[in-house]
Amino acid sequence: MKDEDFIRGAVPMTKREVRTIALDRLELANARLMVDVGAGTGSVAVEAACRFPALKVVAVERNADALDLIRRNCDKFNLRQVQIVNGVAPLPLPLSRPLQNAADAVFIGGSGGNLEPIIRWAVELLAPGGGWSLTSSCWKTSTRRWHAWRYRAWAGLNAYRSRSLH
Repeated sequence: MKDEDFIRGAVPMTKREVRTIALDRLELANARLMVDVGAGTGSVAVEAACRFPALKVVAVERNADALDLIRRNCDKFNLRQVQIVNGVAPLPLPLSRPLQNAADAVFIGGSGGNLEPIIRWAVELLAPGGGWSLTSSCWKTSTRRWHAWRYRAWAGLNAYRSRSLH
């Protein structure tokens, strides 16, 4: 999808090229549930839902303007399988019983400086064999990401597919 396809505002948006790579690396073709953390405009959640209509997507965002943009973008593309959650990750997700701790993929687009706890939470959300990916647009987040990767190796989280994007 083109960046111009989305309703935008002052909220950061994951750009087309990064979105395309992130979604490809999450391997969503047979996925049932994806969680988008720090969803911003909803571009990752919306494109995932458009590309994979059977996929349930949970978009987690704390910014009121961003939540409005996610809603508007979901309406624009007539997406009913995107559940928008207003809150700060990590947080309990309002999922039905069969989907608890069964995310096939977690995308971390924003962390609000809370990256390490979000990664631990993301891994807890994943079903065995599930994958997670994160992007960063600033050096500070990239440094935190490096430390989170070190935690991942130390904690033995190699059972999960993990892919990092710059």
